[in-house]
Amino acid sequence: MTASKLALFGGKPLRSRPFTAWPIFGQPEERRLLRTLHSGKWGKLNGPEVAEFERRFAAMHGCKHGIGVVNGTVSLRIALLAAGIRAEDEVIVPTYTFFSTASAVIEANAVPPTRTLRERRITRGPSDRSLKGRATLAFGDSDSD
Repeated sequence: MTASKLALFGGKPLRSRPFTAWPIFGQPEERRLLRTLHSGKWGKLNGPEVAEFERRFAAMHGCKHGIGVVNGTVSLRIALLAAGIRAEDEVIVPTYTFFSTASAVIEANAVPPTRTLRERRITRGPSDRSLKGRATLAFGDSDSD
């Protein structure tokens, strides 16, 4: 691997264009949001929007069921529990990631052990020798060397 100067220090930036603005929405989303706002039925228990989203999302993915949750952290925690992760299990997460990847593991009473990064990668994958004999739940890392 050849060393190159970081963009911060005058090197070539990785991206030359800004990221796409987020969230992405248009008139249909705005109409639905306003309809829900004006209905006064914002929650999952007394409003139809979440149930409709769950049905349509499940159908789009060929599943029988879909569950709408408040955010990605909750969805990761549910995935851990559904995978059978128990208290004190170790769950390997990418070293370079959003905070919630590791906090969801902690919320499930499991342990996200820290690992040193390899020179050419910013995440670790299941083929790493240091992970042998350990359960790994990969959050978004493809193991391609």
